[in-house]
Amino acid sequence: MSFDVSREHHDYTGFEPDAFTGPARRDQLVNWQVSARYTPVSMFAFDLSYRFEQRETNRLLYTYDDRVISAGLTLLF
Repeated sequence: MSFDVSREHHDYTGFEPDAFTGPARRDQLVNWQVSARYTPVSMFAFDLSYRFEQRETNRLLYTYDDRVISAGLTLLF
């Protein structure tokens, strides 16, 4: 059994040549991820992960948040 947790936080300042009249683009990106792997025998494993990502920006169309759940099965032979 294995279990992982990770977190990332990034701050960005962008330059847009076509937007000289407004403020510079500023983005904050935050990621959280949790994953687990269960290996009952050496040739068989289950994987499960959850990821949350959020971007906040001063550009309305680029703000978003995502939630992703993924599952997997590994067979080695």
